[in-house]
Parts: sequence; structure tokens; C-alpha cells
Amino acid sequence: MSPRATRKPAESPGDVLLQGEIFELFYALFGRLRDHYAETAASFGLTPQQAKTVRLIGEPRSMREIAVDLQVDASYVTSIADQLEDAGLVERRVSPSDRRIKQLALTTKGRRTRTALETRLFSEVPGLKAMPAERQSELRDALREMSDGI
Repeated sequence: MSPRATRKPAESPGDVLLQGEIFELFYALFGRLRDHYAETAASFGLTPQQAKTVRLIGEPRSMREIAVDLQVDASYVTSIADQLEDAGLVERRVSPSDRRIKQLALTTKGRRTRTALETRLFSEVPGLKAMPAERQSELRDALREMSDGI
């Protein structure tokens, strides 16, 4: 018998057992989503950090902004930028407002890669295909509510 089948159902939303089960489900799901992200990035010859960087660049962005969004040291973004530049996906530019600031901008190849990456990444999200669109909307709304509460 699976551990899930032996658990007593929770009685209320504040119930510790219910919250524990939700936590465990999120934890397992996040692991699978992390794997999906890494596998999708690899199919484009990218690491997860490189793929995330490509996805973060719509308009040109400073390397410092990207470091903040990636939650990494700014010096690490230099390495990522070097690799993406070598692959022809980004180019460095001087910020029009401050020449001391370096920005990253997607090249034409980078924009095509970003579109294809996101199409594959979001069209094959583990578990979502099995959910009807209405349930997906409910899940999104519940996750927004949860996120707003943090």
C-alpha cells in the first residue's frame, strides 16, 4: 500500500497533515519541473542558467539586473554571457543611459531560440496535459493566491 493511501485525510485547510501533503506534492513536482527545464535547455545545447538568461532578455538588460534575477554573483553572468555570445545568441551593448553599464541583447538567432525554447518548455509541462484548461486556470489562480501570501 502506498504512503498516500495510509494517510488520514485532513479535516481543515489549516491541518498540519494537509499542509504536509501539499508540501510533499510540491517538492516532488518541483523536482520533476527542474528536470524538465534542464532536459529542454539541453535539447537546445544550453545549461539551465543559460536558458534562463535567454528567457530573461526581452529588451536589452544590464548584466547586473540579470544577476539579480538569476540570484547569482554578477561575475558569474560574465561567464554565461561569454558562452551565449560564443553561441551567437546574445551580444553585449553599452547602455544608452550610462556607458559604464554593459547590457545583453538577444541576436536574431537568440530570439528564435528563445521562442522555440519557450514553446517546447511550456507545451510539454509535466502533468498539465492531463488537466483540462479550466482546472489549469484554477491551479494558476490558487498558486497566485499562495504566492501573494508569501
